[in-house]
Amino acid sequence: MKRTLFCLLPLLVLMPLLAGLYLRPSRGSAEASDAQRPYGIDHRIPWTTSRITGSPEPPPPYRIERVFPKLTFKHPLLLVSAPGADRLFIGEQEGKLYSFHTTPDCAKADLLLDLTRE
Repeated sequence: MKRTLFCLLPLLVLMPLLAGLYLRPSRGSAEASDAQRPYGIDHRIPWTTSRITGSPEPPPPYRIERVFPKLTFKHPLLLVSAPGADRLFIGEQEGKLYSFHTTPDCAKADLLLDLTRE
């Protein structure tokens, strides 16, 4: 008896919810009642008395400046700085990680990790 009641309990809970979904009024009747409302605007009046001219100015464009002119990388994906150090780490799409000093006259990046060999 207890087992049967335990199996029927979810059905007893779900039945009123399912009945509410099927007995809900359709959208067509809601639209019909909107047409009979005693309030609202019959037609929209355009706003033509505004004195606002122009539009907001776009933000200034970014300017690219080459900070490390002697360094080149092939398909770089990420650039991270090491906390407390004067080195930057850069990762390439091929799987190579390089590090280099943050001085503009740095001529060569040191290979840190080469995942293409792994």
